[in-house]
Amino acid sequence: MEPICEACGEKTEIWTLDAADRLFRCPKCGHVLRSLDEAPCDARGHAWGGVGFFDRVRTAFTWRSQSRWLAARGIAPDRVLELGFGAGLMLRRHLALGRKCAGVEANLLETGLPAEIAGKFDFRSCDAEAMSFPPASFDLAFAVHVVEHLREPNRVFALLFDALAPGGAVHFLTPNGDSAGLRLFGARWWNLEDPTHVRFYSPESIRLMLERAGFADVEVRRPGWDSLVLEGASFARIFLRRNGTHGVMSRRAGRLLALCSAPFFFLARLFVPALRPSIEVFARKPGAR
Repeated sequence: MEPICEACGEKTEIWTLDAADRLFRCPKCGHVLRSLDEAPCDARGHAWGGVGFFDRVRTAFTWRSQSRWLAARGIAPDRVLELGFGAGLMLRRHLALGRKCAGVEANLLETGLPAEIAGKFDFRSCDAEAMSFPPASFDLAFAVHVVEHLREPNRVFALLFDALAPGGAVHFLTPNGDSAGLRLFGARWWNLEDPTHVRFYSPESIRLMLERAGFADVEVRRPGWDSLVLEGASFARIFLRRNGTHGVMSRRAGRLLALCSAPFFFLARLFVPALRPSIEVFARKPGAR
């Protein structure tokens, strides 16, 4: 039975990717739901831990984008929350500015708490759905490629709204369920290799969900700089099937194919913005800080 869209309440429709894989897509807002049973898509055996170099590049661009958005609106956050902080690359930058930080992380991708930030922030080891903070605890909450993993996104957005002070902001990066890359690569789209990717927001669906939670001034962008080798990794998956436990980017041949094809796909993003694989979202809690 087709599930109900979490964003607008419509019944989703089956989206067939190939003979073995199908997603569920809302015909009204474009929200995409994924069951691993229905769309295994040659998934690897676990969530991705990242490649250090690529993670640092993403962090640099994300930091620049976040800082510019905050500065343009006169927001200087003193209290910051990150969901799914991973290696803590963004939290380190906020801590270096003397900000009071907190982080929620369920499993740390089996890497352990980074020594560089251990003991320097309020660490909560739990799922985002189970987090608990007093009202108005933060001025900024953000998550970099996390909200696509959530089991109950509407609950998490509501919890974030309550945890933010009036005038506080949220910032998300997440795969774009409306990307032309998903239609182009189908089951080989690299975002489907992660077995814990259970939903892909469209610009419209995440706007609806945030507004329902109480947020205002929702701004959705399609950044060209995020996931720079995603199309290349998707291309590599066409030739390197059944990638095993660690996925295509853990293999030298996969990384070479992804890197060599990356310049072509980056140019394609410039001329065809619909190909961009991610959406970046900013929103504010109404009220004055």
